[in-house]
Amino acid sequence: FASNIGTEHLVGQAGAAASTGLGVMCFEILGGLYLVLLGFLFYPVYRAAGVSTVPEYFEKRFNPACRYIMVALSLAVWVIVRIAAPLYGATLVFRLVLEWDVWVSAALVIGVTLAYGLFGGLAAVMYTDVLQSAIFTTAGIAGCIVIFSHFGGLRNVQTTLDRAGLPHFFDSLRSHDDELYPWPGVLLNVFSGVWYFCTDQVMVQRALASRSLFDAKVGALVGALLKTVVVVAIHFPGVVARAAYEACRESGGKVYPDWCTPSLSDPSKANLAYLLLVVRHFPQGLSGLMVCGWVAAVMSLLDSVLNS
Repeated sequence: FASNIGTEHLVGQAGAAASTGLGVMCFEILGGLYLVLLGFLFYPVYRAAGVSTVPEYFEKRFNPACRYIMVALSLAVWVIVRIAAPLYGATLVFRLVLEWDVWVSAALVIGVTLAYGLFGGLAAVMYTDVLQSAIFTTAGIAGCIVIFSHFGGLRNVQTTLDRAGLPHFFDSLRSHDDELYPWPGVLLNVFSGVWYFCTDQVMVQRALASRSLFDAKVGALVGALLKTVVVVAIHFPGVVARAAYEACRESGGKVYPDWCTPSLSDPSKANLAYLLLVVRHFPQGLSGLMVCGWVAAVMSLLDSVLNS
């Protein structure tokens, strides 16, 4: 869970929920199922092969060329997906919430992560990931409670979206002809999902470090359950932000006047949805906890990649 969650969720997935609704939650629910597959199907195979990395398994199962191809593919994906995207999200957080320079914040996050990740090894990474997951989960759930209480609860949010012509925003499994999340396309995500959660070294390394088969299975189940926290902590607040925007627009700026801009119907602007919720409505102590949770999330993801 800690190796998967980063600021790209806080920025990108909250933004997707704000611009398109809860269709994006399907990928998190399926992610939990893929983690169960890792613990109960893939990990026993890796364990029986006696390998310590996924590329090593590919070499044993096929040939050295497969190993090198797997390594090259993994490195390319890690740089583009697992490092660049979270760092971009982290710089948005620091710039909007703390007004820090982009390059200074990126260098700070990388420097601190390198310090304990390289010198402490996998044990340091695992212990800090547990702590960081606790911070992120606590902050996310507390933030969701604050947001819903401030905007009048779930029923008020749904009524506002219905009046705005967005009744589908609470639909998670969409029709086959939906432009963004058709259910056949969501289900076909199984191919990339299995690769990401069950054969990528960053995720598999956590299972390979387990003391026993039982520990690996329990860890996979706990991680799968924690994936549902993302829906509560990230997706629902994104929908609430969209409801605030629609209420402001409908009332001509009389209701929630600070939410008339930016336009959360624009996907490029919707990425700011969760950050704006924190800046505008969170009390000082909780906003600090949220920033700690965000920093913890990106550090967990980066230390997982660096150690892998």
